[in-house]
This record gives sequence, structure tokens and C-alpha cells, in this order.
Amino acid sequence: MNQLSTKDVMLLEDTLKICENMTKFISSASNMCTDPQLKALCGTMVNEHRNSSQTLASYITQQGRLQ
Repeated sequence: MNQLSTKDVMLLEDTLKICENMTKFISSASNMCTDPQLKALCGTMVNEHRNSSQTLASYITQQGRLQ
């Protein structure tokens, strides 16, 4: 696997922060929802964003070890 540049890692870190913020936002929106289907959709979106965040964090950590 090719090593990423510092700039690339910084971009991934920024993307991770955005993904984490979206997770918090959607989770808050879910708590305000009264419609069960919309609440379920928000829950699915939260899970997907959490998975993406974990994947990005893992990749960033791995790249940090390689540099």
C-alpha cells in the first residue's frame, strides 16, 4: 500500500470530523422525530456514518504507523 502524504492524511482527518459531526446531527434529529419510519431512517444513517467514521479512523491510524 502506498503511503499517503501529510496533506492527504489531513484531508482524511477533516473528512472524519465532518462524518462525526453528521452522526451527531442525525442522532439529534432522530431524537426529535415522531414519525417511526423517519426515526428508523435516521437510525440507519447514524449507523452508516459511525461505520464510515470507524473505517476512516482506522485507516488514518494505520497510515500514521507507516509514516
